[in-house]
Amino acid sequence: MISCPQCGTQNLPGMAYCEHCGAPLETPETQTATAPAPAEGDAGAAEAIAQAQAVLDQLPADTLDANADAGAAPSTDADAASTPPDTSAAPTAPVQQPAPAAPAGAPVLTLIFATGGQHEVTEEITNVGRSDVAQNWHPELDLIPFGGAAPDLGVSRHQARIQRTGDTFSLTDVGSTNGTFVNGKALEYNQPVELHDGDSIAFGAFNAKVSIH
Repeated sequence: MISCPQCGTQNLPGMAYCEHCGAPLETPETQTATAPAPAEGDAGAAEAIAQAQAVLDQLPADTLDANADAGAAPSTDADAASTPPDTSAAPTAPVQQPAPAAPAGAPVLTLIFATGGQHEVTEEITNVGRSDVAQNWHPELDLIPFGGAAPDLGVSRHQARIQRTGDTFSLTDVGSTNGTFVNGKALEYNQPVELHDGDSIAFGAFNAKVSIH
């Protein structure tokens, strides 16, 4: 039987409300468990915990946040040094390879110009013409310093190419406006002609003599 806490009427088990006064009845399901009393030996520890919690409750929130941040492990220089730098985006400058020089003891071709200047061909490939700063064009043999800039001489910016192959030299017209000549004969476009000591060359109307020694 369940005794009504309001009027004391005895009610049958399982009833939620008193059949006499309608007051709610305490059933085993609605009764709240009572926490067991702490053992005598634990009373001091419980009291210390309660006091510590009371102190924490009185501290401002920003103080607790600062203490939480301070607990994070600081980064060290050793950690930073152990991480390699990211160089994937670093630009790489192209390495310009120098033109191969003439082998020791190999013949050297020298162009002797009608104006009195001369130029030794030391590269494996020597472009001949007139430099143009606006087009960033600077041939290995710029004829302007030797007097080839006059308009009536007809020297093109891209005039010809001298190529050294072992001990021999050849001259090729690369599409000049006024032609390239060897011993008075016009060269066909992009057809190399071998040069010999004593040959006469004309870049347009700008003349030179070949010396190979």
